[in-house]
Amino acid sequence: MMKNKSVKVTDFICFGLFLCAAFTFDAFATGAYEDGSGTEGDPYQIKTAYQLEELSHRSEDWDKCFILIDDIDMSDYTCFQSGSAAHCDQVSLMIGSYSNPFTGYVGWDFSDTWWIISGQSFPSLLSQTGFAGGYGTSENPWQISQPKHLMSIGSDPNLLDDHFILLNDIVFDPDNNSDHVFTEALIAPYEGDGIAWSERNLFTGVFDGEGHKIVNLYIDSQSESDVIGLFGYVNQSQIRDVGLENGFVCGNSSVGLLAGRISYSQVDNCYSSGTVTGGTAVGGLFGFCSRISLSNSYSTCLVSGSDNLGGLLGESIAGSISDCYATGSVTQLDDNQESTITPDSFGGLVGRNYSCDISRCYATGDVQGEICVGGLLGSSYDCLVSQSYATGSIIGERDVGGLVGLFYGRGDVLNCYAEASVSGGSCVGGLVGNNEVTVSNCYAVGDVNSDGLAGSLVGLNFYQDNIADGKVINCFCLLDFSYQPIGGGSGTVENCIIGNPVTMKFQIEYTKSPTAWDFVGESTNGEEDIWRLCVDRSDYPRLWWEFASYGDFVCGDGVGVEDFAYLSQRWFADGCGGLLDWQGGIVDLVELANLSENWLDGAGQDELQTLAANWLCSTPVNWYRADLNRDGKVDVHDLAEFSRNWLAFR
Repeated sequence: MMKNKSVKVTDFICFGLFLCAAFTFDAFATGAYEDGSGTEGDPYQIKTAYQLEELSHRSEDWDKCFILIDDIDMSDYTCFQSGSAAHCDQVSLMIGSYSNPFTGYVGWDFSDTWWIISGQSFPSLLSQTGFAGGYGTSENPWQISQPKHLMSIGSDPNLLDDHFILLNDIVFDPDNNSDHVFTEALIAPYEGDGIAWSERNLFTGVFDGEGHKIVNLYIDSQSESDVIGLFGYVNQSQIRDVGLENGFVCGNSSVGLLAGRISYSQVDNCYSSGTVTGGTAVGGLFGFCSRISLSNSYSTCLVSGSDNLGGLLGESIAGSISDCYATGSVTQLDDNQESTITPDSFGGLVGRNYSCDISRCYATGDVQGEICVGGLLGSSYDCLVSQSYATGSIIGERDVGGLVGLFYGRGDVLNCYAEASVSGGSCVGGLVGNNEVTVSNCYAVGDVNSDGLAGSLVGLNFYQDNIADGKVINCFCLLDFSYQPIGGGSGTVENCIIGNPVTMKFQIEYTKSPTAWDFVGESTNGEEDIWRLCVDRSDYPRLWWEFASYGDFVCGDGVGVEDFAYLSQRWFADGCGGLLDWQGGIVDLVELANLSENWLDGAGQDELQTLAANWLCSTPVNWYRADLNRDGKVDVHDLAEFSRNWLAFR
């Protein structure tokens, strides 16, 4: 809608096009225009809602020109009736069809000059929207270039499912409270208790930062409001390529710098820095997460609160987290929780993790809490944690671990390590404090201090029929004269090794027993190349992915010609269509049998076609180790990463 004194001749609406885009008011004409003759030089002047109504019924004027000379407040508009009812409740401003809002506007620039909400409004000048440009679609998203554009999204249901991009970095002025200090989420804020999920205003759109950042965002609800962050509620959305720097968020429940509460969404390449504090479910990036896919993201935020605190996520249910990290400290301020059914949890990456798989992640910050305190995860249930590690100082009272505080129910810890200093009262472990799952091919080399049940690897390896089955297999720790590798419990322990903390030397011949460990460079114990120790008695074994992630595929240490040869042998390998689950080999009857067993149960015609297309396709064993960027093939992108590390030693 055009406004008063800023309207110019070029802003006139000539209603030769108006038949395709008519203002429709179901009322009867009662007024006249303010002034003017309807020409371009002397347009009819409209000042009131009644004059707009008059226009809607005077078809003889639809080829004339008009100008608004004042703002019109439709909330005060009262329909006039004559004869039959005027259907005042059906006043509409329908422009074109819903599927094509530009019908009838040939030649109009809806990219840079005009905008319209399909089926809900008539054209307005883009300068009067809250954005720098765009239309909110995937092809032409709303463009955000200033803080006020972010604030324009708010809780408007007409915008929350649209597409948005940042044109540049957004910097809030720390010296201007009206432009800097907020008391609730800027986008889709919390609306109070007692509102059904289906009736809440949720952000369901796409937010693309285009690699830009939002700086100095400050939200302080005095620890009274829930669901606090740049976004409040996010559901079935995509957020990518955006950073939040030097932010501050303070709230009660579900508090995170990027979003307070997020579900069924995909998040990629996002980060945060600053301070996040609250009550329960507090994280550097997100507070509470449910069934999200999070990748290539990190946080350096300092996180504090009462329970379920994490450097990246406060609490996560289902979904997956990959290639993420957190470096900020996590600190419990007080304990508001009375129940021990779902215990307090404090983790360097995630506080409480329930059925959310973690892969290729790490945390390096200090973590301090009461119970369920871990360098990576405070507590975890029913998930796979793989190729991940944690360092830092981990302090708690019970269920304290260098990697995971409490791992209960079902799950696996695979190919992980902890190099943390761990201190606590009871159930304290260098890797896992209280364990009920399978821990395999892992190690812990940090200090352990406890005045109760403790172990250099696992504090309590718990077993009970039909309840818990703790297992520790093919793991090692450093010899500690105060603690055994396993502090207590009747769970299984197989092929575990204790190293000398004085010499820090391991003997390859001992660890390469036929029933034990699979090392790079040997095939007696398998060809998966799980462990690596290049020089006998030189150090202690490490996991292959600690080296291969930057191109040091084979012995000796450092990226050199032998690694280039390894890469060359796997050039353009792609896993035979991905059917081998990154294991290399040949697509043959084994894969066909697997397909048959799952026929029409998640597998079908597409899988059969893929199998046929790759029949007898062969790739080198463990080719995937050369896939440095993990895109499913070995190509020039991996060569570029390899080149950056040429002759590097780590």
